[in-house]
Amino acid sequence: MYSMTHKLLKSAWPLWVGVIIIGSASTLQFILLGRPWGITDGEVNAVALIGSIIMPEHILSTTYFEAFPPIVTYLLIIDVMLILGAFISAVLSKNFKIRIPRKKERLIQGFAGGILMGFGARLAMGCNVGHIVSGIPQLYVASIIAGMSMIVGMYIGTKILLRQVRSSW
Repeated sequence: MYSMTHKLLKSAWPLWVGVIIIGSASTLQFILLGRPWGITDGEVNAVALIGSIIMPEHILSTTYFEAFPPIVTYLLIIDVMLILGAFISAVLSKNFKIRIPRKKERLIQGFAGGILMGFGARLAMGCNVGHIVSGIPQLYVASIIAGMSMIVGMYIGTKILLRQVRSSW
């Protein structure tokens, strides 16, 4: 029993297992719900629901939310369950820890990166998960372009981070 628990919770799973699980979940969602897997629509609804409590007249008067009123949808529920599942997994594997970067500039970089990712997700009409897991398999041109752009961005970002790490040695 210990070895099975250790394999499931402590050891890293092989890449192919994750690919099969994510691919199957995406396919199942598309078959059952008729819509590909993505993250950003649920996030937009979450922010809009919170915003409609704080300033309802502003949120509900925007052109986007007049057409798509903020409601709790299965996409929002999937987002919440994704976060909850990650939390439970981290706790069960005894990996949960609140980590604060030693260098405060990392907080600024993370915040700026998050803003850019959010802006890019709305501009590209979908998040990286939606484009990679759902769009590219459907040969959606926007997803192919977004995927290539992500690869270029990751390459450049990795080069910048490696330069910073090497200069600090």
